[in-house]
Amino acid sequence: MTTQNPNLPIDTEPVTTIAWRRFFRALLARAPVSGTATFVAETSVSVSLNPPLPDDQYNVLLDAPEDNRFWVTAKSGSGFTLNAGATTSATLGYTTVRR
Repeated sequence: MTTQNPNLPIDTEPVTTIAWRRFFRALLARAPVSGTATFVAETSVSVSLNPPLPDDQYNVLLDAPEDNRFWVTAKSGSGFTLNAGATTSATLGYTTVRR
């Protein structure tokens, strides 16, 4: 005998029930979100997340277009700051992934 996972709706329920809506909302909240940030001859740029995340429990994956050191600081639910080791005018790709 197996027990039903309390986090999953019963598969015989219609997908319009509250349990299924809660399930789909939880999936959406964990979906990766991608974007770009453009440096304009500077070493840092602020990124605002829209919609904001509930907290700072996410990872930021960076796609660096040039040979420069990039890192993330000041993470919060509403955004983060991207930093560069040297002045740049690059457009940096990023993806946020919930933990």
